[in-house]
Amino acid sequence: MKTILLAVLLFVTSQISTFAQIGDDGTGVVNGYNIGPNAILIGANLKGADLKGANLTRADLTNAILEGADLSDSILMGTEFEGADLRSCNFQDANFGRANLSGADLSNSDLTNVRMEQSLLVNATLKNTNLTSAFIFNSNLSGSDFTGSNFYKILSGYIVGRPSALPEGWILSIDGSFFVGFGADLRAAELTNTRYLGSVLTALTQKAFEKISTLESNTNELPAAVIANTTGINELRSKAENNDEKSSSNALMINTLKAQVEDMNVKLQTLVASVTEKNAKIAELEKRPTLEQVREGRAGSVVLSVEPDGQNITLGLTIEQSDNLIEWTSLDGEMTRTIPIPDGKKFYRFALDK
Repeated sequence: MKTILLAVLLFVTSQISTFAQIGDDGTGVVNGYNIGPNAILIGANLKGADLKGANLTRADLTNAILEGADLSDSILMGTEFEGADLRSCNFQDANFGRANLSGADLSNSDLTNVRMEQSLLVNATLKNTNLTSAFIFNSNLSGSDFTGSNFYKILSGYIVGRPSALPEGWILSIDGSFFVGFGADLRAAELTNTRYLGSVLTALTQKAFEKISTLESNTNELPAAVIANTTGINELRSKAENNDEKSSSNALMINTLKAQVEDMNVKLQTLVASVTEKNAKIAELEKRPTLEQVREGRAGSVVLSVEPDGQNITLGLTIEQSDNLIEWTSLDGEMTRTIPIPDGKKFYRFALDK
């Protein structure tokens, strides 16, 4: 029993450690790894881990796997990320001061409001990253790839080395110390120097000129497109009008059919009532006696034929009574009479007196 309880406790402890989150001091145990300053996490698999607010100051995450992890608000000062897989991570408001990101892959990661001071990003991949309002100063960006990244409101200065690729419409200043492009934050740039100011204006003017040229090109194509669209609209309008007419005609036909159906329903109800009435009369008539029964019960004359060899006719009279002319019962007693037949007489008849 003690062994079972111990096993259960170890399992629960293991599960708590595996899924525990970072504490207020920025440390904790995640996926079995101790998270904190100076932690040795070389090649660690922290894919998709919740490391929000972690303090990994001077920690070693060389070649670590953190794809999809949440490191927002984390302290990453002096942290080793060389060759690490940092794709699709959330680094919002993280501090990369003096961090080594050389050879790391940060593609599709969110780097909004990050701070990178004296950081190493040599040959780092930052494709399609979001660097909105990022702060990059005195950092080595040699060979880094920023293709498709968002540099809106990026604040940069004293950049070392030249990136291999920048977002469309962005360049480095003439001295290569800061980023220049539409939406850049140039508060820290030395714009008192005419050469620097010229590089900024050239970049911004070039971008604006490209947009204007594109708009002019599109404008030249507009008349034909407008005519084509107008023709298409008129055709659609004509079709819509035809459809409206057909719809009106169909609605009229439907209303007519509805009226006919309602009239047929009324006639059918009348017919049903008539049939019901006739059925009642038939049932009543079926209760009455038949013609044969009436004939059998009515008074009248009866014709008798005389047999050739017969000399007498014997008549027997039985009296019956009935309440409904259908069912009859005989009264007690029977009257008979024998009548001699004169020569030459062939037929006789008798009738009841009225």
